[in-house]
Amino acid sequence: TAAPVAITSEILGRAAPATVANPELSLGRVTVMPGAVLPVHYHPGTQIGVVVQGELTYTVFTGEIEWYRGDDPTGEPYAIWPGDTVVIHPGDALVESPESIHQGSNNGAIPLVIYLSTLFPTDAPRAIVVEATPVP
Repeated sequence: TAAPVAITSEILGRAAPATVANPELSLGRVTVMPGAVLPVHYHPGTQIGVVVQGELTYTVFTGEIEWYRGDDPTGEPYAIWPGDTVVIHPGDALVESPESIHQGSNNGAIPLVIYLSTLFPTDAPRAIVVEATPVP
């Protein structure tokens, strides 16, 4: 019999990041409690987020978001377009570019946990809130 695989390596999402001045690469974690809604926002650089627990209800207002579904063996991204609302599950990844305005919420019963990899300008805010009229 074959020996069990002891190590696996997967790419969850990939991007050619936007060029930013004075870049800083970071890895972070966001926890969103049930019922919480993130404000409508965008980021000052490229961000890849992977849901590790719970479900993210995600709406795009501008730009195109790449959605890597953890259950898709092809590893090719799906496009999320302005006006689309989707539910992101554990193992799914989103690639957010600086021009994309979006919003997320936790409509589930357990905390939502997202790991984030970002390439932003040093000391830039993690998110830039925008006014939406009416608020979606």
